This record gives sequence, structure tokens and C-alpha cells, in this order.
Amino acid sequence: MIAVEHVPVLYREVLAGLDVRPGGRYIDCTAGSGGHAAGILAASAPDGDLLALDTDPEAIRRTRDALAAKKARGFVLGTPANLTTEAKLKGLAARQANAQTNVNNRQAAQLATLLQANGGTLRAIADQLNQSGYCTRRGKAFHPMGVQRLLTKLLFQMRVSQHLRAKA
Repeated sequence: MIAVEHVPVLYREVLAGLDVRPGGRYIDCTAGSGGHAAGILAASAPDGDLLALDTDPEAIRRTRDALAAKKARGFVLGTPANLTTEAKLKGLAARQANAQTNVNNRQAAQLATLLQANGGTLRAIADQLNQSGYCTRRGKAFHPMGVQRLLTKLLFQMRVSQHLRAKA
């Protein structure tokens, strides 16, 4: 029998769409032959977690075998270096588009800007956002670092908009 390596469908697009990050936790509910699982493990390294599921015992065996074979060939499971530049850029673009189009994010950014203008600390702003029912794009509570990122992104977007208007 000739062994044929499985080529997963829309591999780069799936990884970019999932926004796989180091330390992330992921579930692959159709492990199949392990193609996407290998990519998720690589992109979530060094401390990411993957729970790969499949109802077909043969598919589970194929996934284990495929991951072991990749590792034996020197493929480092658990390193973002295995993603192409194009996949990394698509992931970044998807994250930015999601953040910009998220109404909750825009409203939270506006409130954070007002609170900062009134002398609020990052911690106080995070507390106020959480008390007001806002959460991050991923549904988590705001922390001071998240507020700082939110304000930094908002400032960057405002500068880009001003630059584009000045050029027009």
C-alpha cells in the first residue's frame, strides 16, 4: 500500500481565520488526518493546547500517525515559524478587521478615551468598562493592558484617518 500524505483543505485560511496564537487553546472537532491539528499546534507554540476529536477510530489513528510522521521528519510541532508570512499577514488582517468592525470595541474605546481624558488610570478605566458591561472582542473582562492596547489602536487609527484625509 502506498502512503499518501493528506493535504488539508483551506489550511492557511483556516489557521488565519482561527487567529491561532501562542498559548491559545483550541478544539479540532474533525481531526480527520491531522492536517489542521498540526498547523494549530505549530502556531500555538510553545504552550498552546489542542483537543483533537473525531468519532472515527480510523481517523484518530491517522491523526496520531500523521503527527508522529511530521515530527519524525523534523517538522517542529508547536512553532509559529511553520506559518508562512502570507498566513501570518492574513491572520493579522482578520484580527484588525474584527476589532475595527466590532461595535462593542468601538463603544468601549470611546468610553475609555473619555475616561482617560478625565484623568482615569488604566486600571480605573478597565474597572469602569467591566462595570458598564463591556468585554473584549473575545468576551473577556478588560485589564489595564487590554485598555492600553485599545487606546493605542484607537490613536493609531485616528492618525491614519487624519493622514488619509490630509492627502485627499
